[in-house]
Amino acid sequence: MFCPSCGTQILNEQKYCRACGMELEPVAALVAGRGTLSSSSSAAKPDQEITFRAVKLVTAGASLFLSGAIVSFAGRKLFQREDVVNLGVLALFFGLVMIVFALFQGLWAKTRPRTTARAGANTQPDLELPNLEQPRPNGLPSPMPSVTESTTKLMEEDRLRLSGDEASGQPST
Repeated sequence: MFCPSCGTQILNEQKYCRACGMELEPVAALVAGRGTLSSSSSAAKPDQEITFRAVKLVTAGASLFLSGAIVSFAGRKLFQREDVVNLGVLALFFGLVMIVFALFQGLWAKTRPRTTARAGANTQPDLELPNLEQPRPNGLPSPMPSVTESTTKLMEEDRLRLSGDEASGQPST
């Protein structure tokens, strides 16, 4: 079998590629079961959820805009302080930015292409998996021995030796 990441020849019992370090257990399961790897990407959001989020953001922005307008116009008469007016103008500006962001974000989310995932339906034709058992072309050097494989074997031997010592009641040296 060959590593799908770097193309190095690997043994079937290897857990990691000795050249690039790719984890091979999922690949071996894929080849053995002829299944598919699970995708961590979530399904596309429906239009209702996108609209609801945009409406929430527009509502929050509009309320901030209106409260900023009230504070900036009435703040001078009620509090006779200029910093209250500045705070109202800042809230007014931030509310306006929020409204514009919500509108553009909602439009962008609705117009971008989304994948349509149907539960239980195979949307792709049956594709043949590549044959990873191909022989290596002549002239290429043999793969270098892996440090991680030999270290893993040593650790497994130590673990087995220690578990055997504990079972027999002998102290380990």
